[in-house]
Amino acid sequence: MTELKPAAVGTGSVHRSDCAIWDTPADALPDALITEGIDRDDVIAYLQVVRPIYDALKRVLGQFAGLLLLAQAESRPTVDLDQPMYTTAKTQLAEAVDRLRAVKSTSAVRRHREELNAVAELLATGLGRLETDLASSRRAEAELETIIALLFQAQRRLLAASEPRAGMTPVDFSHACCSCGAAQRTGPQ
Repeated sequence: MTELKPAAVGTGSVHRSDCAIWDTPADALPDALITEGIDRDDVIAYLQVVRPIYDALKRVLGQFAGLLLLAQAESRPTVDLDQPMYTTAKTQLAEAVDRLRAVKSTSAVRRHREELNAVAELLATGLGRLETDLASSRRAEAELETIIALLFQAQRRLLAASEPRAGMTPVDFSHACCSCGAAQRTGPQ
């Protein structure tokens, strides 16, 4: 796994530790989770803490995919490591990993925690491969395919870590105008 340095206030991190991005969304608060049928206190406490981490990993996955799309679109595919999308993804991943390391969990959530750790590790490995394989001009098609395979593995693990009852879904269509419009035209499904 690529070494990720901890992000800290004042060292170029994307989000301060008190940034609202790390707040637990309303659909992952205890009352909402209990309404969804989750009734174990240890699971509720865990889900509250990991929801923002899940969301951060989801954002990094999207940024990683964007970087690979840009690399594929180039005539001589490389990745500019100084571009904001790359530096933001790397910093957000480091922040998420730091927060994930600090999460207290029980055996009831062990598998979920392992999936989040695996997603973070795959993303770190993929971003590291971008640094070594695509940042230089020596990129070969096989190297790009290897990096894309890491991205798909991370996506599958993120899907495995999804918990819709806690609002942890890979794609959220609840605020998409097209899904709202379809629901209004056809009525509830």
